[in-house]
Amino acid sequence: MTEDEAKTKWCPHVRVETGHIEGPAVNRSDSDWPMGRCIGSACMAWRWDAEKCRQGQINHGYCGLAGKP
Repeated sequence: MTEDEAKTKWCPHVRVETGHIEGPAVNRSDSDWPMGRCIGSACMAWRWDAEKCRQGQINHGYCGLAGKP
């Protein structure tokens, strides 16, 4: 997927301090929290898709923690 597409996905490794009754930090909530989403290439786990890069689609990658697609 493109990095922009990845940035619309929820990241299970993100922890967000809420200050609410849910607890000091959560990784998801009933609300749509943009700060709980993938940060793409700014994440150490982000991997560029070498095959797509060779094909000229330089903005494609994936989460390395989820394994190669």
